[in-house]
Amino acid sequence: MLIADLVFKDKDFVLENGKIDSLKFIVKSKRKYYLVRKKFNLKFGENINTLGNGSEEWGKFADKIIVEDIVESRRDDGIIKNIPAGKKAVLIRYETLHNASAYPVFYTTETLLSDEFPDFILDSTRLLDEKGKNGFNKYETIIGYVDEEAESVEFELFDLAVDFECNEEYVLI
Repeated sequence: MLIADLVFKDKDFVLENGKIDSLKFIVKSKRKYYLVRKKFNLKFGENINTLGNGSEEWGKFADKIIVEDIVESRRDDGIIKNIPAGKKAVLIRYETLHNASAYPVFYTTETLLSDEFPDFILDSTRLLDEKGKNGFNKYETIIGYVDEEAESVEFELFDLAVDFECNEEYVLI
């Protein structure tokens, strides 16, 4: 509220420490989202070197993400609760090279095409204690469900959020 008063009142607004001549904000970082929709098909336990090819703007960030493992979770293992009947949950483990601030969002194609997709959208990504194969941060997230008998999973890199360091300065008054 104090900032709103500073911006919308005249410059003679006075605080205990004296008159304010100017007010500026410095934005240290901002987030940019890329809607990607790139498809992959992997067997459980397989990995991908990188998600991108660097040819598009988002590709240079996707090149820093290595999918290390596609993991299945069945109803009886207790890892994921509320798995629909006849399905198994799919988790993906990935590493971000140089601990890049790039956050991929994955979904199985089956989840994207299902009627339950709007109910499924959530961010369940968690940082794992163990490091990835290259020694950088490793993450795990649930990406949807597939048929309980499936040997492989078709999934998509749905979008990619990247935090940029920008250090931009905005002068308000």
